[in-house]
Amino acid sequence: GRLGTRELQSFYSGVHGNRRDRQFVFSRFKSWRSFRDETALFTCIALLGGTNHLAVGSHAGEMKIFEASSGSLLESFQGHQAPVTLVQPHVSGDTQLLLSSSSSDVQLWDASSITGGPRHSFDGCKAAKFSNSGLRFAALSCEASTKDVLLYDVQTCTPCDKLTDTV
Repeated sequence: GRLGTRELQSFYSGVHGNRRDRQFVFSRFKSWRSFRDETALFTCIALLGGTNHLAVGSHAGEMKIFEASSGSLLESFQGHQAPVTLVQPHVSGDTQLLLSSSSSDVQLWDASSITGGPRHSFDGCKAAKFSNSGLRFAALSCEASTKDVLLYDVQTCTPCDKLTDTV
């Protein structure tokens, strides 16, 4: 009887007993490189596929490209008037595309050179995500009165459909 109950009980007991059982779960993961900006907080990050680069959005609305192995800043551009909330890359042929979103607009970038500015800016939408094919992206409408999902064609940068929640 007693031996069976001991096997079921945690080695550590008390209020934080379960936490102590798991204290070494993440110990094998070490920080490899730290990235810092003295002027603004980083708000989102994405790895650019096929490269050793990181796309980072900041609280000041800037888009930054870092070299992951060295930690050096490669490019920076003030793209949004509000904090960048989402960054998503997509490889399309030889071109690496990048979507960045703030609370009131979405911008489409050529990730190989962001210093030239965005390819196109889409006002009145937020939280954009590429489709799996990368030919379109979906974004939420910023209008509080409607619950719309706006679909845009990446090649022409024009709206191609609007999905409305009727509930």
